[in-house]
Amino acid sequence: MSSRLKLSLLVVVLLLAGPSVARTQQNPYRLKETDQRKLCLSCHADFEATLKKRYVHTAVQSGECSGCHSPHVSSHGKLLEGTPGQICATCHDGVVPAGARSTHQVVADGECSNCHDPHASDNPSVLLARGNELCVSCHKDVGDAIAKAKFSHS
Repeated sequence: MSSRLKLSLLVVVLLLAGPSVARTQQNPYRLKETDQRKLCLSCHADFEATLKKRYVHTAVQSGECSGCHSPHVSSHGKLLEGTPGQICATCHDGVVPAGARSTHQVVADGECSNCHDPHASDNPSVLLARGNELCVSCHKDVGDAIAKAKFSHS
């Protein structure tokens, strides 16, 4: 057999074997644990209690930690992918309707975590506190006025 024919056969064999060889080799940059939730909890075991709260944020519930956090490096605290407001807006972009005449300042500033826990809560909508408790935690003057009022709205 000529060397040219041998080379041609070798190329054909390698081409045919290439995809199956590639499938059996692991990508060295791939996460060793494909379940992100399990991987994150292997170091953040104390977070297990958070996951038992009544209302768990959908991204957390589905184990998509890397949707908000970078597992390697970040320019933001807690290895966040961006500012909290930017991250929240990727899924919750319609919170403020277009052309709104008035917007709560914390919403306008993208400070979602002032009212919402980004992971889980015992309150609906993953709020940090229930109803008026949450509002008067910032608006103390309103809370004081309500407490002193002789007649209040239900």
